[in-house]
Amino acid sequence: MPANPSRHRANRPVVAALALAVVALLAGSCGGEAASGPTLPSVDFSPKLVVELDDQIRFVRGPREDPAVTTDPASVPGGTVIEVVNEGDGPQRLQGGRGGITFDTGALLPGERTTVVLTNDTGSDTVVALSTTESPDLTAEITVRPRPTG
Repeated sequence: MPANPSRHRANRPVVAALALAVVALLAGSCGGEAASGPTLPSVDFSPKLVVELDDQIRFVRGPREDPAVTTDPASVPGGTVIEVVNEGDGPQRLQGGRGGITFDTGALLPGERTTVVLTNDTGSDTVVALSTTESPDLTAEITVRPRPTG
């Protein structure tokens, strides 16, 4: 039995209306404001202490003031951001440890710098021994106090 052409013509407005609804739905989902997702809190990586490497290891105050940071002897609260700067003429690599390697800056070329965050999750002071791989006898220490609570 042949198809009824008037029946197909009757469905055209329904098909057109459905097509418009789909286009409107797709267009609405693509426009508007972007969906918000999780964000990271703002972190200030300005150092409170700077470790300068040359023919010695020197500690100087960083640009971020903190009365709890001292340079002689070097002492910081846990969670302190420090910066390590190679002030020498050749590559330098600083390692810090507490009975093992806690951090390793990798090779820093003259003038290069990197950032390290010193943590202390214990209830007492922790001494981090510093040494350079280029001059093993070049050593220093930083005392990392427990992170202040509250």
